[in-house]
Amino acid sequence: MTYAWEITSHVLAYESLTVSTVSIGITAATYQATTGNLLAAKRAIIQNRSLDSGAINYRVDGTAPTGSTGTELYPGDSVELDGIGAISQFRAIRKTGEPDAILLITTYS
Repeated sequence: MTYAWEITSHVLAYESLTVSTVSIGITAATYQATTGNLLAAKRAIIQNRSLDSGAINYRVDGTAPTGSTGTELYPGDSVELDGIGAISQFRAIRKTGEPDAILLITTYS
């Protein structure tokens, strides 16, 4: 799926994140400004890879989700995060009874 803003946005970084039984967030270098890249991320697209991935729970309020609490993201689904706050506070964990999930994350300026 192509979003209209992708045509004018600059891709900052890409990350593949394996989500298991411990809550995990996006690596800071994926969204923060650096010496080589002075732009911080304004938007992120997070996709739960393919059907061989498990479902996850996620939160964007800085609180760690659990295997049974949080917003669900199923294999093949994606979520768009707006703003550095939501991106930096994103945390995910696999749902109870699910296999590990692989999230594909792309950040944009």
